[in-house]
Amino acid sequence: MTDKTLNRLRPHEITKLSKQVGRHSDGGSLYLVVRSPGRAAWVFRFRDGATVRSKGLGALPDVTLAMARKKRADELASHADEPEKPKSAGKTFTKVADEYFDHHTEIGAAQITRNRALLRLYAGPLMKRPVNRITRHEVADVLRPIWRGSSNSRGIKLRALIERILDSADNERNAATWGRLQNLLPARTKKIKKSVPVASLPWRQLPALFAELTATDEGPGLTAARVLRFLILTSVRLKEGRGAQWSEIDHDKRGEDGERKGAIWTIPAERMKIKDEGDFEVPLSAEALALLREMADAGVDRENDGFIFPGRWSHRCIGRNAIHLALNRLQGDGDPRWVDEKGSKITAHGFRSTMATWAQEQRGVDGARLFDQETIDGALAHFVGGVTGAYQRSQHLEARRKLAGAWGVFAGTSRS
Repeated sequence: MTDKTLNRLRPHEITKLSKQVGRHSDGGSLYLVVRSPGRAAWVFRFRDGATVRSKGLGALPDVTLAMARKKRADELASHADEPEKPKSAGKTFTKVADEYFDHHTEIGAAQITRNRALLRLYAGPLMKRPVNRITRHEVADVLRPIWRGSSNSRGIKLRALIERILDSADNERNAATWGRLQNLLPARTKKIKKSVPVASLPWRQLPALFAELTATDEGPGLTAARVLRFLILTSVRLKEGRGAQWSEIDHDKRGEDGERKGAIWTIPAERMKIKDEGDFEVPLSAEALALLREMADAGVDRENDGFIFPGRWSHRCIGRNAIHLALNRLQGDGDPRWVDEKGSKITAHGFRSTMATWAQEQRGVDGARLFDQETIDGALAHFVGGVTGAYQRSQHLEARRKLAGAWGVFAGTSRS
């Protein structure tokens, strides 16, 4: 087993993960299993011939991450002298994939359908192969036709999906890890490709639209209107905004060195568009915090599994359709009222472009730009990868906070 598949979890993450229902892998078949928020236990999964067995190693907080790793190592050592047994009992990739999807219903039926389609369209040569016989060259062969190198291409998604499925089979050497494939595939590009333009509101009209959203104080569209305001103020994508949870909000976050970061919303990596860049910190403006207080005063902090913007169904955040419907209501009857410069109806995603355009045009008294492009890209989570990206994330947080504050003030200033 390669080092990259071990010790995936970090001690400071455990408290947050213990509130997220599901199974969180530390690699090496060690999992933190959370059956309900606050009820978490360590489980070691191993093969006994053709059977996959689970052994409990203790519950949090009695057993820490370090203790669980030590117990896993002891279990492995106790089986060191046993005869080697075939991995996965010759299960095919199709069988293991089906079991993976059956055990991960939390990702949603729609996403499972998309994942199955991705495998069906591009991973055909692997489907009937026993998972313990799949080689990295075979994985590379199915990836090459769709490998474009960009950080969100189908090839990137397929590789990550194959890695997760093979990892669930507990093979010692996962053939789909990037570390084993990087010499067989073209290097990934450093920069994110420019997004396809979407219909966005001209920034001078933004305060008037924001005022109409704020005036929505009752009815079925109230939560959706608040989500739209939250999207505008934070410049995040729709998926990231509507799925926000109270546990992700820290009103006085401090860095590892104790330095105060202020009010921060930390979006988990798994909800970000580009997941391999890690968790994303969003500085919250005074206007965004006021909106959160509105939701808290409405009592939603005690409902619906911690979602800030709950949906109609329990255990769900507000749906996309409700938000799109709220945006359509603003258009009124007849010709649309809120359009881009080409006359197309605006979109929720377009508010990100509206903020970026506004920020690019802000000037000081000396004519210099108030916000540089790196800060704007950072606010949109358009970071480059590697060390440079990590540097940008840490160094531009305060600059992004100033940008968020100025944007919040502008959005909340109603213009006649």
